[in-house]
Amino acid sequence: MRAAGKWLRRAAHPGALSPASAGRAILLAALVSCQACTAVDAAGDGDIAPGDAPAQFTAAGPVEGERRGVAWVTQDTSSRGHLFIIHVANSRVESEQAWGLRLMAMSQTGDPPPPGEYAIVSETDPSLGYAGGFTARFTDIVENRGSRYAHMALEYDMPEEWKGHGLEGRLVIEQVDSRELTGRFELELMEGASINEAPRREEKVLRVGDGRFTAVMPGS
Repeated sequence: MRAAGKWLRRAAHPGALSPASAGRAILLAALVSCQACTAVDAAGDGDIAPGDAPAQFTAAGPVEGERRGVAWVTQDTSSRGHLFIIHVANSRVESEQAWGLRLMAMSQTGDPPPPGEYAIVSETDPSLGYAGGFTARFTDIVENRGSRYAHMALEYDMPEEWKGHGLEGRLVIEQVDSRELTGRFELELMEGASINEAPRREEKVLRVGDGRFTAVMPGS
């Protein structure tokens, strides 16, 4: 844009650009401006630059490799208490999702969880609040059909302790305010439900490490 501006200023001096050349310069400047606006719009559509993902982790087992995506928080109520859910996925648009991770806890108050370390458990107890830990569910979508119960997918959860698999996980909330929540996580999850006959896999334990996220809070 600065080069185009200098080009136009030179046209004001005798012996510089002709009116036709100045016209072409104006057109070029407009095209450059338009391209810049398009680039800004594309970035605003949620394109994730390498190293700049709001959420990312590495996976091993039935799902392999690094995953990058977005993170957000939803809150709801049930007959047992208030739900606080951290979502991590490749997209917030359900029809575009290839995978998703949900970390959920319950409380009696509905306030966000304070910074600290929380265990990953098979079931939450609202009477214990956030001290009772978070459940975790990773969904590997084999075929996206628009909604959770229409997808062909495999789900991975923390099994009950009495089953003796010895799996562990933790969520560390580092900071939370009215706009966003940041944290880290590492998980070991077992293959659970097969939705709409998604093919089972030989490896049953999914290991997730180096997880970190910045999640958008509701209403922000």
